[in-house]
Order: sequence, then C-alpha cells, then structure tokens
Amino acid sequence: MASPAIAFVVHRLPGRVRIKFPAARGNRSWLDALAERLGDCPAVAAVQTNPATGSLLIELAAASQLEAVLAYAEDEGLFRCGEGEPPSALPDPPASLSALAAKGVDLVNRGVQAGSLGRMDLPSVYFLAFLGMGVLELRRGHVMPPAVTLFWRALEVLRKR
Repeated sequence: MASPAIAFVVHRLPGRVRIKFPAARGNRSWLDALAERLGDCPAVAAVQTNPATGSLLIELAAASQLEAVLAYAEDEGLFRCGEGEPPSALPDPPASLSALAAKGVDLVNRGVQAGSLGRMDLPSVYFLAFLGMGVLELRRGHVMPPAVTLFWRALEVLRKR
C-alpha cells in the first residue's frame, strides 16, 4: 500500500483518538486499507475512516494504549506521526474584489505620481476630470444638475485632501 506516511494526532479522549493524514484527504481506498491493517493491532478495538477529512477515528482497547498503536503503525511501515499541527488542507482564500480594486487603484495612483514626477496624484486627476466635465456641461447649457453636480464632486475631492 502506497502510504502518505505522515500523520497527526488532532484529537484525543480516553479510549479514542483521531489521526489525520493530510495527503490522504479524499482517498477512501487508502484509508480503508490502513484501517484494515490497523485492525490487526491488539491495542485497537475499532477504526472508522473519514475520507472527506483524511482521518481515522481509532477506538482503543484500553485508554492508555495510543503509544502502542503509534509504535505498531511505525513498526509495520503504515505511518509515523509528525510534529505540531497538520498543514491546512484549504488554500488561502482569494482576495476580495474590493481588495483587488484597492490594489489596482493604488497601482494607478503610483503610476500617475511617477509619470508626473510627484506633481500629481489620482485625486488631482479626479479633480481636474470633474472640473473639466463640469465646464463641458456648462458650455452645453446643462447647468442644473449635471454641471453643478460635477463641480460639487470636484470640490469634494479637494476637501478630502
């Protein structure tokens, strides 16, 4: 049996223990074969598999026999216990859309600053754009509300600086 050889004891109560095999997540056949082989250990009363989590729930013949089970598994070449916490089976969550947009805006802002040698930034561009659109709407005769709204937005950009 090809073995994902590293296991982690993740939960322990008197008489039972849960052992995770991160590399065996979703591998029902491997876990079933391992459970069958562990059933031959005198310290094991019963074994349940959980392929979704890649774990075994082992009921011990006596509350203090976990070390005997782990020694049996290592002697038989079934698995060995790793140190610490098991590695996370879940990837890091992707960045939210707003976080990606904020990074994009920051990148554009840095580009504007670099391109203008520090004389302009994105709020300056917004101010000039709103001001220019306001003048255009005013020339078209659209004083209320388009031109006033655009001038107001331009002033808001200045006020937030």
